[in-house]
Amino acid sequence: MNPIRPPKPPTLRQARDRSGVENTLPASGHRGSAGAGSGWLIWEGPAPGKGRCAALGLNLVKFRAFCNLKMFHAAFFWGLVLIGAGGLPMGLSADPGPDPFRLDMCDTRETRGWSFYCRPPEPAVEEEDPVPEVAAPPPAPEAEPEEPEFPATEEMMAFRAYVDELKYRAVLDPTEENVRAYIEVQQAMIDQAGHFTDQWQRIIFKTPELSALDDFPMSSMGIGVYQDQMKAARDETFRQVATEAGIIFIFEDDATCGLCRAQGEVLSQMEEWYGVSILAVSRDGGRNEWFPEAVADDGRLADLGLADYPAPTMALAVPQTGEVAVMGTGLLTADEILDRTFVITQIPVGERY
Repeated sequence: MNPIRPPKPPTLRQARDRSGVENTLPASGHRGSAGAGSGWLIWEGPAPGKGRCAALGLNLVKFRAFCNLKMFHAAFFWGLVLIGAGGLPMGLSADPGPDPFRLDMCDTRETRGWSFYCRPPEPAVEEEDPVPEVAAPPPAPEAEPEEPEFPATEEMMAFRAYVDELKYRAVLDPTEENVRAYIEVQQAMIDQAGHFTDQWQRIIFKTPELSALDDFPMSSMGIGVYQDQMKAARDETFRQVATEAGIIFIFEDDATCGLCRAQGEVLSQMEEWYGVSILAVSRDGGRNEWFPEAVADDGRLADLGLADYPAPTMALAVPQTGEVAVMGTGLLTADEILDRTFVITQIPVGERY
């Protein structure tokens, strides 16, 4: 498809002068003979401004300047159209591109900034339907802080951590301020402990069921009285037990077990004082000075559950019922034997203290 070219310049023809002589300019546009007088000129062809040139009575020089200006305007206009269309006829561009309204001249330095028609039209903004406003729910009431399950414990743990912090600070950086702070908190703890002790004692004074002094006096006079009473009770109990039970004395030969010989002497005296029966059993078949008639173990200790106990060992045994209660191992004094016999036979488990 051929590009659109600007129209050819019009052919000039000299108008008829006053005498009626007619002279025509050549088609190339060069000026021919104008005759003797001034000629009237008219346009031929489709050039713009034809009617105006025909109507005006201008001389040839002014006419040429005027028409050349019109031709320049027309050529400049069509040149812009061809440049904007990319060399193709208007409306037949091969690829209009993303913006068919934008001419290439809009990108030149000379035209950038003042060619308002170079800017593409802004896209229409679609108005969205207004979203109905939803009232925000009222804020939830703030929950009250939950009471700790053990507030006193938490407070005490925090205080201990505070005391430790002061102590460690004073040790690591023993300035006068740090050491003084630790001494002051120590004094505060001593004062608090004093208040606690005083209140404790006042409660004991007026609450007999909480006082242990009635059963276990702490004064020297009270301790003496208590010991005398307990000795009498232990003696009475041991004499009563001796009528129904005896003591099994497990020993080894005196040559290898010095404690066995000393324990034999204690038991021999108690046998004489309280009349208690003593059954002396030699684990290794050896002899004991205080019990020359002792018997050697023939497996009977294993039957009673006493085979693994060391020598010397004492146990209460009730022949009628077969009950056996171990009193202790090692060397025991007479008072210890009386006391343990009293505990085993008279005080229920868990009520001693």
